[in-house]
Amino acid sequence: VYYGTGEGYRGEIKLKVTVKNGKIRSVETVEANDDPAFYGKAITLFDVIVKNQSSAVDAVSGATYSSEGIIEAVSDALSRAEVSPTETTALPSTAPTTTTQPLTTTHPALFGTVIATEPFVPPSRYMSGTYFAEVTCSPDDAWDFEPYTLSASVRIDNDKIVDITDVGGSGEDFYEENIWYITRACEGTKKVSGVVAQLIENGSPEGIDAVSGATCSSKALTELAEKALTQAERK
Repeated sequence: VYYGTGEGYRGEIKLKVTVKNGKIRSVETVEANDDPAFYGKAITLFDVIVKNQSSAVDAVSGATYSSEGIIEAVSDALSRAEVSPTETTALPSTAPTTTTQPLTTTHPALFGTVIATEPFVPPSRYMSGTYFAEVTCSPDDAWDFEPYTLSASVRIDNDKIVDITDVGGSGEDFYEENIWYITRACEGTKKVSGVVAQLIENGSPEGIDAVSGATCSSKALTELAEKALTQAERK
């Protein structure tokens, strides 16, 4: 019996995979936090995986995130069941050895006067400090929520974003359900780093990847960082 974990829509999915005589006999749920309506569709993969004797199966339509979590968890469990390859002893090298002679020069040493100069330091583009910014977090075409205000404090130092704190939402149409998506965008998943960590690592909003399942919040956080930089830009 082997246990594996994968990243579902609302957290980790933990599964138990039974292997006997080199074959997958069963797949069972240990823990899952995904919505029952979607996870209930995704667990049909258990029979498919046993039938195919592989975790390389297609996700169930309408339950993609839960399906991917199940596939990842089964793959994780099966990786623990694999037999390690037999170690081989490295043979001694038969390459001929060569002796390197030290390099010499026949050129006379050149002497001159060295004038010490201060290195050129370009002026900073942004003024260091902490900047409070607000943007509108808007829904995509699915229109799953009403627009609300997303805010945060962004600290800038040496022309780079070095910290983001006090991330939160507000407004007439801001509801408690939005907090989960904001948290997912900030903290990320096992597969993708959160937007906050990416912004600090990059030092700028360039090349930021949205966190799956929290795309709108991810875009709003990136836009918020851009707005803070605009505030800090030297005129």
